[in-house]
Amino acid sequence: MLKTSQFLVAFLQETNQEQFNLKLLTIEEEVGPRNIYEFKTLTGEIEVDRRRKATKFCDQMETFTKQYFKIAKYIGKRSKDLQARAHGLADDYFAIGAEINHFAELMKLTEIPQAHKFYRRLSDLIIRQGDHTIRSGELINQNLASWFKYLRQEAKSYEEAHWLRQESLARYNSQRIDLNKRKEKLFRRKDVTEWGCPSDQLRSAMDTLNDAEAAFGYMLPNASKQVNYLGEESAFFTG
Repeated sequence: MLKTSQFLVAFLQETNQEQFNLKLLTIEEEVGPRNIYEFKTLTGEIEVDRRRKATKFCDQMETFTKQYFKIAKYIGKRSKDLQARAHGLADDYFAIGAEINHFAELMKLTEIPQAHKFYRRLSDLIIRQGDHTIRSGELINQNLASWFKYLRQEAKSYEEAHWLRQESLARYNSQRIDLNKRKEKLFRRKDVTEWGCPSDQLRSAMDTLNDAEAAFGYMLPNASKQVNYLGEESAFFTG
């Protein structure tokens, strides 16, 4: 059975496998963390920065997606244009190669075989360059353009993911702000019977009448649970 948080701490802290195995023997089985926040705040001994990086990336996703789409679209378009121009350039190579070949045939009349062979060889080289040009253009268009077409379509998924994240975050912030305002009003009224906390917590709640932060933990438990759920949902879309 996974030994949960203490197991995770030992695993992340200890780089020596033998020492880790010794620690593992002393770790007792516990009830695992209920959500990601308990991992993140565990004793303050381990720095977890993946979520912070994910949040930073998500905050910039709108700009990222626009640039992603723009670059992919540009490359796809220019790749098609390049193939078209490659065909035109190859036609020029073929035409020049053909004329040089005619010139090589003409040089036969001089009865200088070296001249004939030289121009014939030059004609072959130019025609091969034309073949290389047309194949290069087709290769780029068929592979590069098709790949970036896929990436251009993928950008739509990024847009949808960004929309979901923003909607979830807006919903969470709206209800969180509204809940805090309701709790502030209740705190000013100093009547714990209006807080909605269970009867067995009323005595503890009364001890927080002068401590707003502690008092908020007792107030409106059902609404607080709903807001916490929205916060976890928003965190899920962030990663």
